[in-house]
Amino acid sequence: MTKDTTRNAFKATLDAIMNIPIVKNIIDENNKLKRKNADLKKKNKALRSVIYTMPEFRNKCSCESSCDKPIVSIKKEKIDNDDDIEIIEPVEKENIVYVIKEEEKDDRYVRCDECSIDIDCHNNSIHVVYKGTPGCMEDDKTMCTMCFQEQQTVLIDAGYKCDDWSLEEDKWKYIM
Repeated sequence: MTKDTTRNAFKATLDAIMNIPIVKNIIDENNKLKRKNADLKKKNKALRSVIYTMPEFRNKCSCESSCDKPIVSIKKEKIDNDDDIEIIEPVEKENIVYVIKEEEKDDRYVRCDECSIDIDCHNNSIHVVYKGTPGCMEDDKTMCTMCFQEQQTVLIDAGYKCDDWSLEEDKWKYIM
């Protein structure tokens, strides 16, 4: 037998073995286990790095029991007499306490500029008319609903503006 014939025979045998269903299943299972092993190695490495960041595990002790050995050796000096030692008592500092007072501004009630009644803003509407722009009001009046409705045309003719009017104009644009 020649080299090529032997090689062809081995290849034919290998192909025949690889086509057996149980061999295919074993190879697939082996590949899955290799991938799983690689993933577990990555997770193990990550877990090891997390563990070593914890202070308890930084000191790699080789003994089986817990170590009571100090990490830092402390040098002891001989003292001839105790007169050189001065004991200082810690000064207790007074805690600083901030008291925050919130002044509650009672803006629930607003006085109507026309009839001088107090309007409950939580239960009733107020109307603010002004000259100028909303950011820079030159002359403004706060009014109750009754005074506002009575004087609406007079205020418009006098050049006053009101946010309620612009909302009503937009509403009429959509209706028409």
